[in-house]
Amino acid sequence: MIDLTPEVIGALGGLGVARRVLGPSLDEVGAELRRLTERRLTNVGRVVQIANKKSKGQHEDAAPNFRAAELILREAMVADSGIVADYLGGVLASARSDGSDDAVAWTSLIGRMSSSELLLHYVLYAGIRRSALACN
Repeated sequence: MIDLTPEVIGALGGLGVARRVLGPSLDEVGAELRRLTERRLTNVGRVVQIANKKSKGQHEDAAPNFRAAELILREAMVADSGIVADYLGGVLASARSDGSDDAVAWTSLIGRMSSSELLLHYVLYAGIRRSALACN
């Protein structure tokens, strides 16, 4: 016999009431939650793939600091823009290599910047880097 605790019975009863009240709308909410979850998992996967490419031979199982990883993955869930995903992937790759929590500050900064600001940063940094390398 299945042991149904009062919490489970209450949740099932609540679901029945919600289904009666909301009808097909409840199914639409469920479908939207599935799409949102899929989108977030896709975004996280893309950031992890970018980190793996940027790690250059580093073992893929190398774990970043837990605090940094939690923040990076939270930001990665909503990283629809390629430039944001690229920056977060770089921070994740870096966090894997040193194990410190320096990535927390960088991830927070990335999270506060818009995609346009990150793109501008990239363009300016790439130009300055190219000029500095040409001087050497």
